[in-house]
Amino acid sequence: IESTPFFSDSSLVSMLTDFLIKHAQPRFRIEPNRHLLVFQNGIFHTKNIYFYAFGKEREWEEGTDFALRRLGQVDSKAGSYVSSPTRAEASFKIFPDDFPSEMVELINNSATISEIDSFAIPTPTLDHILDCQRLTPDTKKLTYAMLGRFFFDSGYFDNFKKGLLLYGAHGNGKSSIVEVISSCFNKDAVFVLNSESMFAWEGVQNSDMAVVYDVTKSKFVGERKEQLEIAISGGYIKIPRKGKASLVVKNRAPFVFVGHDFPNLNDKIIPIGFFFSVASPVMNIEEKLKEERPFLVAKLVTAYRKLAIEANGGEFEKHASPREARMGLLCAP
Repeated sequence: IESTPFFSDSSLVSMLTDFLIKHAQPRFRIEPNRHLLVFQNGIFHTKNIYFYAFGKEREWEEGTDFALRRLGQVDSKAGSYVSSPTRAEASFKIFPDDFPSEMVELINNSATISEIDSFAIPTPTLDHILDCQRLTPDTKKLTYAMLGRFFFDSGYFDNFKKGLLLYGAHGNGKSSIVEVISSCFNKDAVFVLNSESMFAWEGVQNSDMAVVYDVTKSKFVGERKEQLEIAISGGYIKIPRKGKASLVVKNRAPFVFVGHDFPNLNDKIIPIGFFFSVASPVMNIEEKLKEERPFLVAKLVTAYRKLAIEANGGEFEKHASPREARMGLLCAP
């Protein structure tokens, strides 16, 4: 368990995580860093879309059955068989916050996934940033969903084969959003592709989230572009390693690109335009976003799972041209 100065009783975490990994989920592959987010009062299960409270052992089994039945109504993968890891493989992210009681009531008591309205989950700082960009409601909905996609393997619940691009002027909240999403994972689970060298890919095989900062039109051309496009699509990539044999791995980390320029990846990205200043009263954007993390996690994960269910395994067909991205006209499929 990742050390934390906030949580004093690790036995509560161990008891619940043992239940979720060994007993309640024989049909699921659990990736603890993504799927079991530990808060001070319990665990939010991103795959089940359900909150498990510490000390309420009698409710865990019933809650799991309810969550799986609810997902099974709309998601054919809810009952698919995949192996789960052993306890020794577990690595948990622990947050210093309680998971809000109003979120527990909304998420655990909704009879269907469609009843969980992402817009009703309060995230005033994130909404302020997106509203300043004059995004349409559909574009905001899509942005929530694509940010929630980082809590799952690329291609596990969808066939989009695309990365997310936050594109536009400096100081409009792009990097702050990415940093806050990154903070939801352990540090070694976030891969930053900071060079065009083929050796720069080492580490992506162990990551949950892949980030490319300062993208430009001239970055990633030729075989480097081909490698990146395969990785974005969740395909098999070759990772050269200095002094070691190369690895061939299936990339599972969704990509997000951040920059002022539009990269030469038009058919592999979903662009969201950031072209307007984030005005007051929001001052320290990143800190305010971190304060919203319990709400953000619930909002983004729910939005993504709903979008993936609506897509029903199909590819993401509609995405904006550079002009549409500049005008904030991107619409959800």
